[in-house]
Amino acid sequence: KPGAPKQSIENFAEGFFKEQVKQHPDWLENYVLLAQVYLMNDKAIEAELALREALKRSPNNVLILNKMLEAFVRGEKYDEISQTMEKILSLDPNVPAALLYKIQREIESEDFDGAEESLNKYKELLQRSMTRLVESPSDSLFGENVFRQQIALYRKKKQNEKIADINHEAYLKHPNVCDFVYLEAALSQQKTRATVGASEIVGKYLKDNYTTNALSALAEYSVSGSDLSQCESYHAKMIELEPAAPGYHFRMAKVYAGLQEYTKAEQALKKAIAICPNSDAYWAELGEVYRVQKDKLRAMSSYENALQYNPANYEAREKLRELKGKKSIFAQFASVNVDSAIKAAPKSKELLTEKSGGAALAGGHGMVLLDDTKRVVFDKGSSMSQRELLVKLFDKTGIDQYKEFGIPYNPYTETLVIEKAVTIKSDGTEVKADIARNGVLFKQLEEGECIYLKWKTKNYYNGKLSNQFWDENYFNGAYPVALARY
Repeated sequence: KPGAPKQSIENFAEGFFKEQVKQHPDWLENYVLLAQVYLMNDKAIEAELALREALKRSPNNVLILNKMLEAFVRGEKYDEISQTMEKILSLDPNVPAALLYKIQREIESEDFDGAEESLNKYKELLQRSMTRLVESPSDSLFGENVFRQQIALYRKKKQNEKIADINHEAYLKHPNVCDFVYLEAALSQQKTRATVGASEIVGKYLKDNYTTNALSALAEYSVSGSDLSQCESYHAKMIELEPAAPGYHFRMAKVYAGLQEYTKAEQALKKAIAICPNSDAYWAELGEVYRVQKDKLRAMSSYENALQYNPANYEAREKLRELKGKKSIFAQFASVNVDSAIKAAPKSKELLTEKSGGAALAGGHGMVLLDDTKRVVFDKGSSMSQRELLVKLFDKTGIDQYKEFGIPYNPYTETLVIEKAVTIKSDGTEVKADIARNGVLFKQLEEGECIYLKWKTKNYYNGKLSNQFWDENYFNGAYPVALARY
């Protein structure tokens, strides 16, 4: 009823332990139990504050610090997690969680001897716990962690034969742990070059663990084994378990499209779109199904729907332009002839100085013949750019500065496509550069020769400003410039 009085009812357990803390402020167990109640209700900050009060009374209490770890995990305080782990290790190196952290850290830093020593200590703790008459769930997790860290260690050491042996032992001892099951299946497939053994392993796991992940793995093995009906059966079971999940229809559509079963692919995609109509990926895939069937109008409509929901779907945008008979959008810009730019360039540093009226130019170790940026902005802030860079290098200093070049881009919000990266020799021949991500290494580069780079970037911004556009471009640099354009 509008205007009715409101009353907040406190959780009975929270109220009880608050009162216990108030009456007995030196009884540390009440702080821990209050924190546990808070954590059960996802109140990470309240749990942390309660435990901090306990730590004031017992700052080196490992039990309280261990519970504090859970509060930090819930609160996503990663720096505090590391600091607390280090403190626990200094107080008691035999605490399982801290020892596990130490093993992981040693594996990451490739301290293999230290990792093996810590693993042996972890195994000793496991053996002590197994001396009890009744095995607890924590014992099983203890054993699983030993195998996991051994696998991680030998993966880092690239000792695949040991990974296979350890995982097989882990699989036999823990046949219902998905990590070991899926790795055992993958190793079986790798060894036999067939999916029969892998399917049997996952199928056995499925009997006691009826999950979509296991069904999905079996569906993939069915596709690899060219058993479409079996694949359809597994997908039907996944959809039965999670009828509101559109991804299963989409994955089945991809299978149908790969087998050129376009009618079935269309039906599956329409089912996915009915559940999630604002997915650009589903609309773009439907457009592709229509495109390969020469259904131009419906393909164009599907691609337009994809772009409506995600203007940064550049693959859909390019295919839509093709269907409309349009060339690449960058073809609309004027271009510079690279050969002509090289012919017009000074032959040496001395001639460059003469062209400047006799004044010695700063940064005269080379000359930027072309720095051309073309930017295309679409609706809702999405954009892509193409840049060409042509630099002539006159001496060893210039070569050292440019032979290794890092293309500027943000890997978190942009994709990079390097179209061309070459050394242009004095006789006009080209030597391809080595490329690793955005790093370019120009080979066989000598004095008086040029480097040429051409690349594209496509942005995928998100957040409140993603539908806005902004940019910056610098025309000045360390070297003289013949032509810089934006």
